[in-house]
Amino acid sequence: MLGFTNHAFVVTDKVASGDASKRYEQEIMEFGVPSPTFNILATLALLNIFIFIGGIKMVISDVENKVLDLFTSQIVLSGLIVLINLPVYEGLFF
Repeated sequence: MLGFTNHAFVVTDKVASGDASKRYEQEIMEFGVPSPTFNILATLALLNIFIFIGGIKMVISDVENKVLDLFTSQIVLSGLIVLINLPVYEGLFF
């Protein structure tokens, strides 16, 4: 009545293959095309998990609890970063 046209929103299929569709339904992250950005992201995520594992090993092997007193906040922070990067680990290893 006012002369405005209706804009149509068309949903298109973004999934290329059956395997990709299956991974999408299982909520598994897929990186697709390799990119330098993903290399940096994966490198930092792996560095964080190795540091976290090393910190846990230091706490377990420490008899007098000196390490636990000094590095508690760093170990907790590293653990939180590992939790944030769980989708990256799933994309890398699964």
